[in-house]
Amino acid sequence: MSLRLLIISLAFSASIVCMSQEADSQEQAQQDSLAVTEADDFVTASILVTTPSDVLYSCVGHASLRMQCPHHNLDMVYTYESEPVTDRVLTFLKGDLNMGMTAVPTERVLADYASEGRGITEYVVNIPLEKRKQLWQYLDGKVEEGMNLPYDYLNRGCVLGCLRAIRDAVLPDTISFGEWDEKFVNKTRRTLLGDRIGDFPWARFFIFTIAGTEADQACAVMDKVVVPLDLIEVLQKATFNGKALIGEPKELVVKTIDIAQGGWATPVA
Repeated sequence: MSLRLLIISLAFSASIVCMSQEADSQEQAQQDSLAVTEADDFVTASILVTTPSDVLYSCVGHASLRMQCPHHNLDMVYTYESEPVTDRVLTFLKGDLNMGMTAVPTERVLADYASEGRGITEYVVNIPLEKRKQLWQYLDGKVEEGMNLPYDYLNRGCVLGCLRAIRDAVLPDTISFGEWDEKFVNKTRRTLLGDRIGDFPWARFFIFTIAGTEADQACAVMDKVVVPLDLIEVLQKATFNGKALIGEPKELVVKTIDIAQGGWATPVA
C-alpha cells in the first residue's frame, strides 16, 4: 500500500472512531436524561390539610393537592376555590358565585396560611410515577376549564375535588377504600358536617342554609366525604396496589391560633 493510501485509510478509520464515540456520547446523554425523567421522585403528589379558621367558608378547614417536580423546580398547590366572597355575602349564600380549580405556588400558599395562624399538614400520595403524572395533567386540565362552575360546596368542594382527582388519575385501576365507617353509611351529609363544625351557631346556620335540603338526601358513600378531617380518615384506610394510599402526616406550618368554641364565626374574611 502506498504511503498516500495508508494516510487516507488511517484518517478514515480515525473518523469512524470519532463518529462512533460521538454516537455513544449522545446515546449516553439520552440515557442519562431518560434516567432523570424516570426517577421515582421526578413528580411527587401530596394532600395538604389546613386547619379551620373563624371565617364561615373555612370553618371546617381546607384540603388541596400539592404537585412537585424538583427536576424542573416546579411546586404548585391545586384546589377548588370560589370567586372572592368579601362584600358578596348574599351572592355567596344564594349559591350564585362561580368556582373552579386554581393553581398557586406552594411557597405563597404556605406563607398566606402562616400569616393567618393556620396550620398545614402534608400527606404524601403513594401512587406510581405514571399515575402521578396523570394526576398533574388532570389538575392542569381542570385549571384550563376556568372559574365556570356554580358554587356547590356539597358536590364540588375542596375535599371531593381532591378525592375525585386521585380516583380519576389512577384509572383504569381503582383505589380500595376497604370497609366504610358506619357513620358514612348511616349519617347524612348535614349530620357529618354538623359533627365537624362544632359549637359555632353562626357557621351552622349559614352552611346549612347553603346546603339546603340536599344535605339530607341519600347519596353515594364517597360523596359524603366533604370535610378535610373525614378525607384523611378515609384515605388512611385506603390502599392502592396493596399499599397504603397516603403516607404519615408531616407538619409544614405550625398552627398559632386556636378557634374558640361557642363563638359566632365571622361570615367572611
